Parts: sequence; C-alpha cells; structure tokens
Amino acid sequence: GSKSEIYRLMNDLSAEGLATLFTSSELDEIIGMSDRIIVLYKGRRVFECRRGEATKEQILHYVNGSGFADDGPHCDVEAIRSDASVS
Repeated sequence: GSKSEIYRLMNDLSAEGLATLFTSSELDEIIGMSDRIIVLYKGRRVFECRRGEATKEQILHYVNGSGFADDGPHCDVEAIRSDASVS
C-alpha cells in the first residue's frame, strides 16, 4: 500500500544520510519509523528523545500538555543535539 511505499522512501533517504520530517497521530508508526522523536505543544518543544528511548506513555504525557509539571525530558537532549550537529 501507500504507507509501505512512504516507509521505503523514508528509509532510502535515511540510508543516503538525508533527513525527513514526519508527522503522525499513530504512536506505533512514530516509534517505529523515527530516529528522533520531538513533541511540540502549543508551539514549544516539550519532549525530545532518540529511537528506543520513548514509550507511548511518555509521548502521550507530553502531547496532552501534562509534561509541563516535570523537570524536563526523560532523555539527554544535549547529546541528541550533539549527534545531530555532527552529521
């Protein structure tokens, strides 16, 4: 189907070292396809994590705005930024 074609294209681009921006309301899709997950809430980045570090519960926590009461993301955002700037 069309989703599998999109996934293949995204994987091909990633293999070439290119970035893609991908949005979805399907959490399994987000977790399965993303190297890095960033949640925006009301225009602010409220959560950022690498593949394998985020759970559905964490993502939902931030998507609905509940994450503002916390001290911050549950992963090392500075290390993620360092990795991204090297590529």
